[in-house]
Amino acid sequence: AAAMLSKVSSAGLLWVLVLSDVFVLGRLPVDWKLWGGREYRKVWLEKFPFLFAAATGLAVGWFGVRAGGYFSHPYSLLQRLLLFTYGATFYIEKTLVPWALSPLYPLPLHWRAMGVEFAVRTAFLAGGTLWLLRRRAKDPFPAFAWLAYLLIFLPVSGIAQCARHIAADRYAALC
Repeated sequence: AAAMLSKVSSAGLLWVLVLSDVFVLGRLPVDWKLWGGREYRKVWLEKFPFLFAAATGLAVGWFGVRAGGYFSHPYSLLQRLLLFTYGATFYIEKTLVPWALSPLYPLPLHWRAMGVEFAVRTAFLAGGTLWLLRRRAKDPFPAFAWLAYLLIFLPVSGIAQCARHIAADRYAALC
């Protein structure tokens, strides 16, 4: 609850707990069809307080940005997915190579001009994710860390665009 009061991206921590049950602790099966079984109800019940805090924080954040006049961008689902892939790879890039930092990275004026960059970033994101998932039997921790990063990043990713920028260095703090 305290994390939710300080940063909305902490809502993804709930799903990191679920990922840790699957990848690290082995308390939930990899076969998603079995998750509703009686023996797994306790695992799900212990997540309820976190689910409540995350849902409350996301609702407050959603109503706040809605009242501020955001969510009015006419972006398609494909463009929002491209914003997600751009941001997910952007923060990795800026973590590894932290130069040319800026307080504002504006949204593209012409989406077609960034087509190649979006394609490269999407290929990197999809390829890296698939590679890590395929080798999770050998070592589950890199796949766990990568999926945790993506889930923590999701609330500030551009899927629900709430500002006029494609990325911001301030979001790298929790991602």
